[in-house]
Amino acid sequence: MDLSTTLPKLASLEFNYCNRCRELLPLQNSTSLKQLEIWGCRGLTNLPGDMLHSCISLQKLRVTYCDNLISFPLDLQRMPSLLELELYRCPKLKTSMTPKGFGFLTSLRELIIGPFSDDDDDENSSIYNEFDWSGLISSSSSSSSSALRRLELFGLPHMESLPHQLQYLTTLTSLTLHDFGGIKALPDWFGNFATLEELDLFDFKDLQHLPSEEAMRSLTKLKSLSVSGSPLLQERCTPKSSGPDSQWSKVTHIQ
Repeated sequence: MDLSTTLPKLASLEFNYCNRCRELLPLQNSTSLKQLEIWGCRGLTNLPGDMLHSCISLQKLRVTYCDNLISFPLDLQRMPSLLELELYRCPKLKTSMTPKGFGFLTSLRELIIGPFSDDDDDENSSIYNEFDWSGLISSSSSSSSSALRRLELFGLPHMESLPHQLQYLTTLTSLTLHDFGGIKALPDWFGNFATLEELDLFDFKDLQHLPSEEAMRSLTKLKSLSVSGSPLLQERCTPKSSGPDSQWSKVTHIQ
């Protein structure tokens, strides 16, 4: 697809519910494109790694609900302007075939990912073993002005732990976690998230304990905590005071 000739100023491109689409070729000379969305294209199995090499102005990329997508080995080094990346609800996507080169995304602010298909058949193994955590961590810690702010991560009902690399994403202001159903207690390294303002947990069905009180006290900027789908949760974390100087400005919500 050479869009530079027919649509030289195209800034936004969407492929929604194109179920008969089997293949998307690289977007050639698409230097003006700022937003690309591929949603619900169930016929797609592979997206080429060089698909967006010419999209040097791309700021938002969303690929989601592509049920049969297996491979999208995107080279993120070619996308210096990317602010938001959403790659989720593609259940057959192999972790080893997801984008690499997060270390070059010094402008990335928002990331929504998972769950992925593990290359290992062991049901207890992590689906994020081959994800590019090192690159993501390095880009997030490069400077306070160019760091990841929002992360939304999807797991699987059997998973008994969170990816340990999460604890090093210390610039987050918003963290949302879904479907880590086997976790019984949240780790104390949650106390590392000193800048966190919002924490949302969904469908942690075996969760019984939040982090320790000491770890929770480290979250001095936390304004909102919401837990839903955790019927076994025993601890209740509430604001230290109800006045205007309360640590949290919003009511803690636990279901």
